[in-house]
Amino acid sequence: MRLTEYNPMNSSTVSPSGMELVRLSRRAGLIKFNRCASERIGLTEKTQVTILQDADNPEDWYIYKSVDGFKIMNEKGRGSHMFNNIVICRKLLDSINGDSKRKILSCSFKIANTPVIIDGKEYWLILTRGKINAK
Repeated sequence: MRLTEYNPMNSSTVSPSGMELVRLSRRAGLIKFNRCASERIGLTEKTQVTILQDADNPEDWYIYKSVDGFKIMNEKGRGSHMFNNIVICRKLLDSINGDSKRKILSCSFKIANTPVIIDGKEYWLILTRGKINAK
């Protein structure tokens, strides 16, 4: 017997509320942090972020607040933050696509509850193995 599991993480048409999520859109190159993720990471309009990929584990991607990163914008009234970079979106989505020939156009991912700390710097893991609302 081969069972396929359906749960709110893989079959919902809306993003689960109260979760720290980052959404990527291949076409627009949009990288958007929801309100919960913005609060967890500590994003503000003045924050800059860098996205990092682990060369040893290509499916592992991290968010790092930096002084020379991408400037993020605040979505007025929602508490979410975003920036655009089509190269990062395509590379990240392609890295998790596996052997599938159908490209993921957009997808949300949960962000780890606690950062990985290296040399006193916080790196927030994007949990790419738990795709939410992949299209």
